[in-house]
Amino acid sequence: MTKIVSAQDITLGTLKQTLGLQVAKNRNFFTEWSEKLPSLTDTAFFDVMRYSNRNVP
Repeated sequence: MTKIVSAQDITLGTLKQTLGLQVAKNRNFFTEWSEKLPSLTDTAFFDVMRYSNRNVP
């Protein structure tokens, strides 16, 4: 079963200890960060903005 934990209730130390989180030194780990990506459409941009602001008081 999956346990949902709020980001404000967890630390990097906890993630390292419980999940074995470690630094990825392989430059190809997230290749999408270095690839040429298509531009965001207006719809996608506003979806991102709406998602990022959903918990703002």
